[in-house]
Amino acid sequence: MKYWGILLLLLLSTPRLQGQEYKYQIQGKVIDKEAEEPLPYATILIVGTQEGTVSDLDGNFELVTDHDTPLQIEVSFIGFQTQRIEISKRDNQFVRIELEPLNIIIGPPEIIEYRLPNHMRTPGSLQWLGKNQILRDDETLLNQALNRVPGVFMQSAALNTNRLTIRGIGSRTPFSTNRVRLYFGEIPLTNGVGESAIEDIDLSMLFNANVWRGPSPSRYGAGLGGMVQLQSYFDLQSPSAVEVRSVFGSFGLNRQVVNAQLVDGDWKNGLRLNVFRTHSDGYRNNNEVDRLGLSFLAKFGLGTNGETTINGFWSQGTAFIPSSLNEEDFRNNPQLAAANWQGVEGFESSDQFWLGIGHRQFLAEVNSGNWYYQLSTFMRLQDGLERRPFNTLDEHRQIIGLRTAFTFESAGHDPFPYFALGAELFQEQYQWQTYETLSEGIGLNLSDNRERRSYYQIFAEGRIPLAYRLNLHGGVNVNQTHYEYVDQFQFDSIDFSGNYRYQVIVSPNLSLRYEYQNHVAYLRASHGSSVPSLEETLTPDGAINPNIRPERGWNLELGARGKTARRNAALKDFAYDVVLYHMWVQDLLVAERITPDQFVGINAGRTQHLGLEVGLNYFHFVKAMKSHFHPYLNYHWARYRFVEFVDDGEDFGGNPLTGVPPHQLSAGLTWVFLKNFKVQADYQFVSSFSMRDDNTLQSDAYQTLNLQLGYELTWNAFSFSLGLGVQNVFDEQYASMILINAPSFGGNAPRYYYPGLSRNFFAKIGVRYVLPKLQ
Repeated sequence: MKYWGILLLLLLSTPRLQGQEYKYQIQGKVIDKEAEEPLPYATILIVGTQEGTVSDLDGNFELVTDHDTPLQIEVSFIGFQTQRIEISKRDNQFVRIELEPLNIIIGPPEIIEYRLPNHMRTPGSLQWLGKNQILRDDETLLNQALNRVPGVFMQSAALNTNRLTIRGIGSRTPFSTNRVRLYFGEIPLTNGVGESAIEDIDLSMLFNANVWRGPSPSRYGAGLGGMVQLQSYFDLQSPSAVEVRSVFGSFGLNRQVVNAQLVDGDWKNGLRLNVFRTHSDGYRNNNEVDRLGLSFLAKFGLGTNGETTINGFWSQGTAFIPSSLNEEDFRNNPQLAAANWQGVEGFESSDQFWLGIGHRQFLAEVNSGNWYYQLSTFMRLQDGLERRPFNTLDEHRQIIGLRTAFTFESAGHDPFPYFALGAELFQEQYQWQTYETLSEGIGLNLSDNRERRSYYQIFAEGRIPLAYRLNLHGGVNVNQTHYEYVDQFQFDSIDFSGNYRYQVIVSPNLSLRYEYQNHVAYLRASHGSSVPSLEETLTPDGAINPNIRPERGWNLELGARGKTARRNAALKDFAYDVVLYHMWVQDLLVAERITPDQFVGINAGRTQHLGLEVGLNYFHFVKAMKSHFHPYLNYHWARYRFVEFVDDGEDFGGNPLTGVPPHQLSAGLTWVFLKNFKVQADYQFVSSFSMRDDNTLQSDAYQTLNLQLGYELTWNAFSFSLGLGVQNVFDEQYASMILINAPSFGGNAPRYYYPGLSRNFFAKIGVRYVLPKLQ
């Protein structure tokens, strides 16, 4: 609660406007609706008068008038549809004006140039998720938004246990996300063994997310599975504002978010504060979750040549662990917790803090382009305690690192050249001890270990035009990982300490992109890799196995995306994204479970990943009815097979890759009517898939339907929103996460299943107030 007091004090101390001689001061920003980028030098006129202004380089404008009646302003920009906005009778209004592009005919009529959004012009499988898509559901996890991206499968056992796989990579990780890199802006959130806890980031912090399927860009590590880059929700060109949101739902869900954005009068400096709290009793026994957090983002404009960003995050939370169930309990008593975990009241608690400081500096203008230098430093601290039936884990993590890059950007847009050269250094100190788990507290020390995990990566990427409409994109990532392991346990005579350094890995990528009107086609070849965790390099005796190798793979894909020509009235807002890909992965890492607490990795063979990803969107606006209709359809077909796979003397060659559904489909719509009312529907289908490498056991296919009704209203400087939703409308019983190849201990049935939520309800309430402009 102390943070709420600090926030209230900040808001009460916010400077107010001084007395002014005019009646209306209108501030705003003009952006390209499709590309979501500012439009400089747009013309803003008060209808019926000669008064007006133009937007600056960042699309911002300020208009002062002494008219005392409601106003209309007309906003125009070459190549965009002119728009009229009604301004109500109040002072200090901020308006965000989104202009829609027109077809621009240059020279002969058959040559039509249309500027697609940047994420649609990227020659690779990049999916952009906006704030509305991220907060579309009950705002607790990103899993539902990610599962609407073709090629992505995020399984969720609880708010604190999730597994994200992209194109089948990472499906063999038992309880977490591995082999998919995670960034928050320029800060890597993937730890030194390749694990990412995407559930640690609260959705209230986010503005958008970039999801890269297949080997990620050279700039971000060339990870074999792909990359998710989360972006903070902050815009210096938006006004100062405070917002409060609450979510209440089934199973004791109770969530509050308070955030405030303070921006100076010149929109060069700003601070965003975000406080969040989440509580859930949980669907199952021993499933309660409590989490409290605070984040901040500060931006400082240093003249016209530089900008500094400071990003911080702190959270503490406790989540009890119900673990997985055997088939009988899953089908008959899905709300049960595993008996051994409930018996010890198993849980995990975590306190974490991270801080990142970044600076971008303009260096020089050369040949109609600009050189920039970017430097980011980061640190992360995390303490965790996990009480388990077999032992209690106490862990401490310290991470430091930096990223740096020199970038050349042409003064124009594509097809002009671009080039970047940079590096990332990362070091992690990880200490962990295990203790006996007693009926109350902990007992004897069982192990004491320390690891130093470090890597470096050097990257280069660029783009050059080859011919009219044809561009060549390329890049390379060079990286190396090093582990130092110290066995500090003093109560036995065995020392398993040792060092291991992997060979240098070179991962290139090359793409050809052809753009015609508002359509893009590309051919991409890329290489990626994923190193084993140190735990996977250990032998059953605990010594380091020097023969284990990183997973490596090549990805070849052919894709097309775009929007229909706007002269076609029937389909003017139809968008598509289709990708056919084939991945070859060698040195497949297999984690074999030796004990409830120990996994040993081996390189077991090769896999092939053949797939098709389809994304379709349609947007229809009816001005007379003040409504729009936006349906979508996403589909993923996956044919993944073990090519060579021998494990413990058994040959599984030709079997389907375990843990990946061959068919996924998501569909839905958003219907806004009468300007303020909104209906949303989201449907998901997941086919059955193999749960064991020998293909003797299949999961159940399932389908879910979510519905939501919303209302939004803007009145003066206030905005109100209300949402009522129901998830899993038909009360489908399904497993929201599967533990593949689940072992059996002590003669008990193997526990494969994490039950998904039954039918549940939620309500969302939000209030936002725009503060007067700071002086």
